[in-house]
Amino acid sequence: MPVTQTAAPPFQVTGGEVLLGGEPVLQGVNLTVASGEFLALLGENGSGKTTLLRVLLGLQPLTAGSVAVLGAPVRTFSDWGRIGYVPQHLLASGAVPVSVREVAGAGVITPAGRWRRRPMARVMEALERVGMADRSAAAFHTLSGGQQRRVMIAAALAKEADIILLDEPTAGVDRGSVVQLHGILADLSEEGDTIVLVTHELGPLADLVSRVVVLGRRPGGSVLYDGPAPPPESLRDAHGHHDETAPPRSAWGGLT
Repeated sequence: MPVTQTAAPPFQVTGGEVLLGGEPVLQGVNLTVASGEFLALLGENGSGKTTLLRVLLGLQPLTAGSVAVLGAPVRTFSDWGRIGYVPQHLLASGAVPVSVREVAGAGVITPAGRWRRRPMARVMEALERVGMADRSAAAFHTLSGGQQRRVMIAAALAKEADIILLDEPTAGVDRGSVVQLHGILADLSEEGDTIVLVTHELGPLADLVSRVVVLGRRPGGSVLYDGPAPPPESLRDAHGHHDETAPPRSAWGGLT
């Protein structure tokens, strides 16, 4: 009988450990991100959320363990066109300001440090999709934080990425921009894209998330919880007391 080939998962971390300055930031991380999954990495400041995201992107080497991207070791993976990254800290204005369409057209820099420009028709279509086409000629640094993040998502769409990673996309963003971001991510998820979201609070994005991984610092491992995102009431028992078996309230942010 023919053997059915199973597609490799977008990301797989095995025994992941990161030491920074001699201090453990991540310990004993075993994580597989399935295709089409909407995964949220939660945890308090310093829990290792952004570090883990950088590990997945090959931007932060592991001290121990391994990470694979679409079945290939991250150090040899080359198909970065499939992966879009929206960092927490966006581009700062320089001596020569760049336009919105230039940012969206350049795509996202890869771990190898290469920029690849995209056809302008595809760029404008991506900007239209995120509601930023009318600002295509504007200087990127003049946009609000929410608008900048939408342009960075357009950059991922312009290069036809189907795996999107976002680091704190709602931080410092007004409610209107968060609502727009919700709609964009809902559409991408509906289309089957894989989304990994780093946040300290799910808030308005909670209904989109299919799985939650809560990180924290404790002996033996950094993963405090890995499973479905429960509704707020499931974190308490029938008497209204906090369920000690559930993740800590602080880890759920807007869910608690």
